[in-house]
Amino acid sequence: MSRVVNIFGMALLLSSVQWFLSAYASYPAYCQIFSYMTENQAQIRYLLSLMGRLVAFTAGLGILWRINYCRLLGILLCSTTILTFYWKHPVFLMEKIVNRLPEYGIYLYRYGIDAKTAASYALRVLYVNDLLFATVFIFIFTRPSVVKQFKPLRDGGK
Repeated sequence: MSRVVNIFGMALLLSSVQWFLSAYASYPAYCQIFSYMTENQAQIRYLLSLMGRLVAFTAGLGILWRINYCRLLGILLCSTTILTFYWKHPVFLMEKIVNRLPEYGIYLYRYGIDAKTAASYALRVLYVNDLLFATVFIFIFTRPSVVKQFKPLRDGGK
């Protein structure tokens, strides 16, 4: 089970680093991606995304170091993901991304798929990915054998 804990810690850590290195980390690029929102909505969404990635980075690093409050932080993050997954990946944005695929030489009509159908399937994959990761994370990190691996809070996580 120790190896599984490390894999989940690395997944949180690496997905956060990937986000910080992507266009999403740039506020102007983020606002352009979410241009259908008002500036205030895009700003709030950006701050929430940034906070989520910072929490995931902290949780991932702390899980690798077996700090208990970071395990709890990961459980909180995954619980939030389960409650908000629908808003995390907006339908409109996925349709926008699919409509830009021809710019990269990907022509869905060759396969008999229209953009709306492709966006629908892509969203389902993202939803299942988020829900599966979050559910399995919560299941694993609440097991007594895993909890024992972490330093108790009363010691300050040390």
